[in-house]
Amino acid sequence: MILSHHPTARKILLRTIRLATWILALFVLAPSLLVRATPEGTWLYRAEKGLRLYVALPRLIIVRHPACPLSETVGRIGREYMSENHTFEQEAAFILVSDHQFSNVHTPLGEFWIPARDLRTLFEMVDEQQRAIYEHGAVRVRPGDIVLDCGANVGVTVRAELARGAGLVVAIEPASAPLDCLRRNLASELQQGKVIIYPRGVWDRDAELELTNAPNSASTTASVAIQLGQPVEKIRLTTIDRIVQELHLQRVDFIKMDIEGSEGPALQGALHTVAAFHPRMAISLEHRPTDPDTLPALVHRLWPGYETICGPCEWQGTAVQPNVMFAQFVAPPR
Repeated sequence: MILSHHPTARKILLRTIRLATWILALFVLAPSLLVRATPEGTWLYRAEKGLRLYVALPRLIIVRHPACPLSETVGRIGREYMSENHTFEQEAAFILVSDHQFSNVHTPLGEFWIPARDLRTLFEMVDEQQRAIYEHGAVRVRPGDIVLDCGANVGVTVRAELARGAGLVVAIEPASAPLDCLRRNLASELQQGKVIIYPRGVWDRDAELELTNAPNSASTTASVAIQLGQPVEKIRLTTIDRIVQELHLQRVDFIKMDIEGSEGPALQGALHTVAAFHPRMAISLEHRPTDPDTLPALVHRLWPGYETICGPCEWQGTAVQPNVMFAQFVAPPR
């Protein structure tokens, strides 16, 4: 009503809106389009990428966890945020055999059977192993180690652990489709006695819970701890303490855990195992914004003799936060 009685004011407002739209196009949309059209490696390509990063940096800084240094956020993480990953067409070129349910895919770490919808996720897992995201200082798999791989999925991390000299890996995976692939991918290692597949999830008690996932999402994102949408299947869960007892393991040297938000309950279900054997641990922190605060606090509460440190930070889709927590026993509790 006010603008209808003031034509001049309305013209000024409309011009301001048009100007703001052009500025938005100049600083956000145009660089995005130009980067795609400009040959990689040229100075113009680098300048355009730099401009896009400049526009994105405020968002990265605002959602940065306090454990993530500002220099890392505006440096490495900012560059990775703007980097372009494999396209689906590039990844699809590595498929050797495929049907409606499973694909056999060639990767730099060997061939893997995967659920057909998990193609991009497979290359992400391979990249993580090439960057050794579950290793930090002394917290790593050592020759002869007995390893509990919680959230083994199709076995990418299991193969990496064996390559680093693990004597035995217990591959813990509850979901049916990844389990089928896991058995195919590790058939030789199973025969040699290097791997035991344990077809349940880890929790703070024995239970049977619904695994949920978002439509068309990769199997790696399915969770019982975080409600993601549609029920996928019911899975059986137990504790790490019970697994160690059932398998008559004489010791546990290393625990890797990436189980889509179930890390807290699973750690509570490992109370006696960790107290008895003091394994080194690499625990995922990426599933909730609160994980970098709550999971180290939980470890310190359950096992006062442990020291924890957060690993490198990553862009997790909604926040910049540490990707993995590393824990090792340093001294008996006072």
